[in-house]
Amino acid sequence: MNTKNYDVVIIGAGSIGGACAWRLSEAGLRTAVIEKERTFGQGQNKAAIGGIRATHSEGCKIALCHESLRIVSTWKEKYGDDIDWIQGGYLYPVYTERTERVLKDLLKVQKSFGLNIDWIGPDETLEIAKGLRRDGLRGATFSPEDGCVSSLKLGAALHGQAVKNGAEFIYGEEALKVEDGVVVTSKGRYGFGTCVLASGVSDIRSLAGIPGDIFMEHHEAAITEPLAPFTDAMVVDIEKVGNYGSCYFYQNREGQVIFCLSPDPPNMGFRERYNNSAFLPNITRRMLNLVPGLRDVKIRRTWAGYYPMTRDGVPFFEKRGNVIVACGMCGQGLMMGPGVASNVESMIRTGRPLIDEGLFSKLAVEREFSSTEVLK
Repeated sequence: MNTKNYDVVIIGAGSIGGACAWRLSEAGLRTAVIEKERTFGQGQNKAAIGGIRATHSEGCKIALCHESLRIVSTWKEKYGDDIDWIQGGYLYPVYTERTERVLKDLLKVQKSFGLNIDWIGPDETLEIAKGLRRDGLRGATFSPEDGCVSSLKLGAALHGQAVKNGAEFIYGEEALKVEDGVVVTSKGRYGFGTCVLASGVSDIRSLAGIPGDIFMEHHEAAITEPLAPFTDAMVVDIEKVGNYGSCYFYQNREGQVIFCLSPDPPNMGFRERYNNSAFLPNITRRMLNLVPGLRDVKIRRTWAGYYPMTRDGVPFFEKRGNVIVACGMCGQGLMMGPGVASNVESMIRTGRPLIDEGLFSKLAVEREFSSTEVLK
């Protein structure tokens, strides 16, 4: 069997792989992308609701997403593709003393890593998200530089620019083994100078002999009919209510409200097209509690996807010899993809990531899982 050689072979054509294909091909590297599906973005990229935020509790994720925001916020100006970017910020409304204490404590950490975020009062909160329940509202944290995109349009834009730059996408082949500078697939062999493991669900132990466990966490989302504009922000309520944690929503360019509710404890396991009958009744109650004016709004559809999770809610991102691991993005591959891609290019070109190497070390596959990302 002949081996076809490239500067870089990327495994996975989703949020991370597509972004890396764009960035590396733009840098002039001969790039191939191996994807088991029939086209790009057929994993969890198309299930993402579109949020891109640097508002995290871990400095490494803040740094990666600062770079992502820099790229997506100027994408249309630079490349001409309309990706439905809305820079409305992320708003975390607070209705309990406990949540106020948690978010105010996080502000110190977030500001120390250069995040533009502040505590605002109830009146300003209601100016940003006009339909929110006023009763009991204590205020919110707000990060105005965050925003939202269409996950489908961003994925297509990254793919289109990569193809324009000469990247080759090889579909319908599953990567079986990475060893001795070659990716062995179900149909062929592809030599590389660098291999990027960018499939969020990669079994990196069996694929490349790299220890690291990724778990599937099942999530669901829904979308409404179009409404008159009432907020540009992504609104995130982190309260735990019953068996559910964070509830979050935003209004897209067409005026539709897209919303999610995170099970707590999480629903684990691979159920790609499975919808839980408990989701709609619970998300409806939660949304009406937050935005009572949505009572008569019609829900158009629901869908399901999953988060490839690590034990602490922080991705695996590390260079091991000539293999770069960029997997387990914990449901945040869309928002981290462009930032990860910039760092991958820097690692190949200079041997170092763009972000601070101390922060980068927090992303190592073999690390102490001593804490958990608060805003994962």
